[in-house]
Amino acid sequence: MTLGHGEVWTIQRLVGRWRVVVVSGDGFNDAPDALPFVVPIIRTPAGILPPYTATLADPDPVGGVALVAELGQVDPKWATERVGMLTGASNAAVAAALRDLFQL
Repeated sequence: MTLGHGEVWTIQRLVGRWRVVVVSGDGFNDAPDALPFVVPIIRTPAGILPPYTATLADPDPVGGVALVAELGQVDPKWATERVGMLTGASNAAVAAALRDLFQL
């Protein structure tokens, strides 16, 4: 199974399950034995958000905030459900937070 850039997936592990958005490019993700880069999505918490977050747009398949500073990699075998694709506006917000995080 290939995880595509901008897709939202449910990841299942022994310690629980969570939603992530894939941020690595499809050329990377399609490589044999690739471990795509993802950022977790949480419901919008009350109070002040941590730095390097991206608020997702209303039309997205899930609402909330992408925690860009929590960037990690996942094995595609852990992906249990393709939830949908982020909107262009949300993809742009995630990309901007990544640029800020890495000062690109």
